[in-house]
Parts: sequence; C-alpha cells; structure tokens
Amino acid sequence: MVDKIKFELVSPEKKIASGEADSILVPGFEGDFTVLASHAAYLSSLRAGILRIFSSGETTEYFVQSGFAEVSDQGLIILAEKALKKSELNIDSIKEEISLLEKKIMEAEGSIKDKIQKQVSDLRSLV
Repeated sequence: MVDKIKFELVSPEKKIASGEADSILVPGFEGDFTVLASHAAYLSSLRAGILRIFSSGETTEYFVQSGFAEVSDQGLIILAEKALKKSELNIDSIKEEISLLEKKIMEAEGSIKDKIQKQVSDLRSLV
C-alpha cells in the first residue's frame, strides 16, 4: 500500500479541498515541485499555475494564484489567494491577470522580472 499525504487547499473565502493523495504537484514560484508522504519540511511561495492532486489513479486539477505551500509532518497546506477547479477557469480573468503582470514587468528588474515573465508565460498556456 502506498503511503498517502494529507492536504488542504484553502483560499481567503473558504476551504476548497482537503483529503489524502498519493502525490501533489505544486506550482512553486521557483519551479514546480512534487510532494509525497514523508516529504521533508518545506515552504514555498506559489505562482499562478495548475495544482495537480494524484490519488488512486485519478488526477484533480486546480488553478491557484499567489500564496504559499507548506509541507510539514502534518501534510501539505496550500494557502492560495485564488483557487478554483481548472474546469471553472474564466478566460477573461486569466487575461486580466496577464495584463496586470505585464505592467509589473515594466517596473521589475533582474531575477524578479524573469519570474514575472515566467508567470505570464504559464498563464498564457492556459488560454
């Protein structure tokens, strides 16, 4: 039997999802990372992207935007500014977010500018 990791996906408005999974692919700001049971403690900021939860051969996908992911011995907690099922994505809101990020690119420098450009690229892949 495969060990499961407990998780919670929470937005400011409500708890979006919780349960146990075989693994979870998280869109971290520095890059995607996979969380398994018994993962070392870890804290990462989130970038806009798709959170993938793999459990018993099923994959559930959520769009998350900004926030944090914390892995502890209790499991994974994802605190997202926005979170909704991928099937509920609104193309207009994604385009609006792209526009806001493009304005931030104008003011950013160095590695921060590169990270924002990566976010824009990731969001464009959704539309």
